[in-house]
Amino acid sequence: MINFVLKYTGTYGLLTVLAVAIVTPTYLFFSNQQEKVSEISPQKQVIAEEEKVSEISPQKQVIAEEEKVSEKTVSIEKTDEAIQNKENKEEIKQEDKIILQEKESLSVDVFRVDELGNIISAGKVSKKAKIEILADNRKIIGADKTAEDGSFVVFGKVQSTGLVQSVKIRGVIRDNGQEKIVDSADLFFVLPQVEKNNEKEVDTAEKTPLIVKDDGKALKVLVPIQISSVDSITLDTISYTENSRTELAGRARLSNSVRIYLNNKLESEVKVNESGAWKAFFSDIEAGVYTLRLDEVNENGIVEGRIELPFKREEEALIQAMGEGSITVQPGNSLWRIARKYYGKGIQYVEIFERNSHLIRDPDLIYPGQIFSLPN
Repeated sequence: MINFVLKYTGTYGLLTVLAVAIVTPTYLFFSNQQEKVSEISPQKQVIAEEEKVSEISPQKQVIAEEEKVSEKTVSIEKTDEAIQNKENKEEIKQEDKIILQEKESLSVDVFRVDELGNIISAGKVSKKAKIEILADNRKIIGADKTAEDGSFVVFGKVQSTGLVQSVKIRGVIRDNGQEKIVDSADLFFVLPQVEKNNEKEVDTAEKTPLIVKDDGKALKVLVPIQISSVDSITLDTISYTENSRTELAGRARLSNSVRIYLNNKLESEVKVNESGAWKAFFSDIEAGVYTLRLDEVNENGIVEGRIELPFKREEEALIQAMGEGSITVQPGNSLWRIARKYYGKGIQYVEIFERNSHLIRDPDLIYPGQIFSLPN
């Protein structure tokens, strides 16, 4: 074969043939090895990777784990901080709402109408204001000013028309030269008593009208309460203010004055206002039972009317603890009457007595000015 190549191609041809014969098998051998390397299974690759990971020192693994935990902790702290900020903002907004509501609130605790249409109402507004009684949402039938803490007693008179009349209480607050009107949530309806006689309806104006209260949720018929006329002085309410002052309110004849005595000692003197109402405050009175005397005197100082009754000034701690479900005993009250008013049955006075047995020695002897807690 070699002789043949030498004969026809010469020495260079022979070298070329030898080079091809050597290079070709070498190329094929390395190509085959490369294909074998590429055919290693994925499982072996995973094992190889795991072996590389296992070669990492334990110290580095601990550092890596601590870094991960630290990142998670920071993330949780940021999340908690975001939640806390959100809750704080919501609380601030809620406090703002509460403040706004307090600024606009007016509550009516007492609303009474006697057989002559005379109205007495007591309650509180969150800010010092002028209180007005409106009939049919347009006519002012009574007005007065609140005390410094917003408590008020206001008198008025509704004229008998034989028709249903709506009555509401509102406050007029002056703030920075502007007037702001705050209405109570309660609306009262004065219904004249009508009797049927020989199939004809006769308006009996001399009877106490029926009062219906609408608080926006339900209608409630208020228990009628007889209030004497203003032919002589009356004591309609006894109450305590937030700063524990005792407040007395009633009615008397126009142009007269009212003198208040405790155990025959003059404590205060007030004028009867243009609506025929009077109101007096006194403080710095020690707790105890007193004889309360009210004298109605004319311009010449002559006594034209007098009321004398026992009065109990309660302890400071008990006054400050007053809350929902507490009542102040009013002139003419008895446990039987209180139970009949609040529970509908006088016999339930036993429950009031048992609840307040530490304050009542004799259930037949209670004093105006006492504070009781009503069960339920």
